[in-house]
Amino acid sequence: MYQTFCIVFAILFILALGAIGAIVVKIFLLKKDINNIKRQTKEILNSNTNAKIVLCGRDKSIRELAISLNESLSLIRQKQLTYNNGDAELKSAMTNISHDLRTPLTAICGYLDLTEKEKNPAKIKEYLDIVKERTLTLKTLTDELFKYSVSLDKSHGVYLQDVCLNTLIRECLLDQYEQFNQKNITPVIDLPQKNINCVADKKDLARVFQNIIGNALKYGEGDFGVKLYEDGVIDFYNTASGLTQLDVERMFDRFYTVKNYNYSTGLGLSIAKSLVEQYGGSISASLENGVFSIKLNLAKTR
Repeated sequence: MYQTFCIVFAILFILALGAIGAIVVKIFLLKKDINNIKRQTKEILNSNTNAKIVLCGRDKSIRELAISLNESLSLIRQKQLTYNNGDAELKSAMTNISHDLRTPLTAICGYLDLTEKEKNPAKIKEYLDIVKERTLTLKTLTDELFKYSVSLDKSHGVYLQDVCLNTLIRECLLDQYEQFNQKNITPVIDLPQKNINCVADKKDLARVFQNIIGNALKYGEGDFGVKLYEDGVIDFYNTASGLTQLDVERMFDRFYTVKNYNYSTGLGLSIAKSLVEQYGGSISASLENGVFSIKLNLAKTR
């Protein structure tokens, strides 16, 4: 009996040692995998790479941990890339804005100095006219920056209402009557007989139309047209043979301006895009045979 007990005890002891040994080995392998994950994570975070954590172990929980970390690392890389692009864009924008603001300011200071020294009334008037023109340019630039900040900040709330697109288009074109007249442009207006409505803040939508029309007046070549479709799509178009496909692709980017065009922050169409998308609409640009077109897709209500 005692001998049987000893044999059983010995077997149990060996099994226990085996189990403990297996546990020790498993703990060792887990620790090795964890240290491997720790090392790879540190290397990946400290380098500009798209590498992923690689494991040779077979433990399910550790492999799930590695998969989860790889997903997190991927998100971190995406956010870092977005941040870096935004940072570079902001630096470039600040440089451009500083240049755009400094240019008219420098001219204003220069002509004011000349005015102080000038005795000829005709020359003084000429200099003051230039100062006035540069001051208006400066006001336009600062107004664009202010409007852009307002378009992003909706803490003041919006007033949603049924907006008649037919009427609003006519009103916005009339607001720009003097500018059209100065450029000898007679807009081609194609509106349906029945009223097409959408739900939006009327002031915001008017700003969208005004920005698009203003953009056409800046870059167009003596013509302008607008067509409203019954499904709520609006097509603004004008001849702009100087535009390139790259210009069109970047037209809604913040601070993007057509090359060699001075005194513009490049925010007008970016503001338009931001506002249109706030109301569930979409905006796109295209260039075909020298005709530049901006299409708004606004959901009509009736």
